[in-house]
Amino acid sequence: MAGLQFTARAASCVVMAIGMVLLAACAPQEHPTPWSSPDVIGTGSCTGQGEYSLAPSVVGPNPALPASRFGPGVTPEIGLSGTKTETSPETVSIVLFVRDRSVGESVQPGHLVLGDEVEYRGYTLKVTSICDSTARLDLLSQKE
Repeated sequence: MAGLQFTARAASCVVMAIGMVLLAACAPQEHPTPWSSPDVIGTGSCTGQGEYSLAPSVVGPNPALPASRFGPGVTPEIGLSGTKTETSPETVSIVLFVRDRSVGESVQPGHLVLGDEVEYRGYTLKVTSICDSTARLDLLSQKE
């Protein structure tokens, strides 16, 4: 009888252990969002500073730039074309465009370095961080 109790207790422990493993496997996992970065901030041009974040394959920036007084269709949007952090100096390439194509063409300033400024449709932006897979900008002025 004592052997039967031990076996039942052992089986109960095994079932509980399996249940705990399954629960742990089903627990929410933290996955990076397009705006999060695994980059090491504080190294080289990867300062992590800047109001507006850019990520690959995401139309941004995040948060969006302030709306143009002429409407949302002419408010600039920015795409991240790529970063080069293995070069010196590190560079970022972006594309600036507006949804309303009748008011302007897109521009693709490439090889911008930390501190560079770019002007598009009355918005002046400054490169404040260049990381392996993200970049950050500050809005210096908005004339529209």
